[in-house]
Amino acid sequence: MPRYIEGTGNTIEEAVKNALEKAGFDINEEVEYELVSENPLRVRVYLKREFPELDMVEEEVKKFIEKMGGRATVFIEIMEPNKYYINIRTRRLDNMLIGKEGKVLREFSYLMSIILKKKLPEATFVIDVAGYKRRREKYLINKAIATAKQAIETGMEYTLDPMEASERRKVKEALREIDGIRVYTVGRGRDIRLVISPLKKKDEQ
Repeated sequence: MPRYIEGTGNTIEEAVKNALEKAGFDINEEVEYELVSENPLRVRVYLKREFPELDMVEEEVKKFIEKMGGRATVFIEIMEPNKYYINIRTRRLDNMLIGKEGKVLREFSYLMSIILKKKLPEATFVIDVAGYKRRREKYLINKAIATAKQAIETGMEYTLDPMEASERRKVKEALREIDGIRVYTVGRGRDIRLVISPLKKKDEQ
């Protein structure tokens, strides 16, 4: 299975360059690419070199799924040096591995990361099943942005549902692009929530 990186830019050439630099590869690396989206412009860059260490990772994932009675296709994105997004697709086990609201996926991700770190001890793995985590992140970001606009329009404060730490980081990053609000957290443990509050005039000065 080809290994790939994703990158954005104002042109395809810039997006390819940004993808390679982000993952720590030389910009003259031999690659192929495909356009993922036009707005924003995002490309998926496929590396032509061999990655025996990632082949081992893929094999470990497939073995684990086979022990559960299934078969898996494994897609590996190089997010940055020593950080990998592992997206697992199975024929029959996707829903079971995700569970209600991703609860099973959290446990599965933890266990799978421990197993994979035996192959690549210095690496960090983001484990996903059928792209669930990324779909959920996109949904949470869009919902947070809509809530922020509502807070500005109504002058009211809104509290979002609890999220995982990684989800909160992505949402807070997206909300930084919106003027006229402040974001803070309340709660503890798994009940930590983001609060979106409109800035009052004196806060804006």
